[in-house]
Amino acid sequence: MDIDLIVNKTNGTSYTVEIKTDTYVTGNLFFEVISNEQRQTERCLMKSDAQFLFYYFLKTKTLYILNMKKFRQFVLDRTDTLKEKRVKNKLFTSRGFLVPLSLIEAEMKPLKKIQLN
Repeated sequence: MDIDLIVNKTNGTSYTVEIKTDTYVTGNLFFEVISNEQRQTERCLMKSDAQFLFYYFLKTKTLYILNMKKFRQFVLDRTDTLKEKRVKNKLFTSRGFLVPLSLIEAEMKPLKKIQLN
């Protein structure tokens, strides 16, 4: 199972979470589809089994909680209009899409946005 966290609730139910963090303040969420372009390694956001995506922006202390399957489909339905981005480091190149937070907030439901202090 490809998940980061299992949350067990006091009522006996549980849910699974994929956790991502971002240090940049660009107004976008980076949805990575390929983690290593040279090897065509699919990124966890494409194959995650988690029910929810917790995407935390460190500098603004903002947490977005999204339904993982719905958000994945939301992005895939818009790949022709979203900006594709390649990110290189010393070893490999990642590829994904910049998803404007304003678009997510306007069109992605249900959505929870939590401002942490």
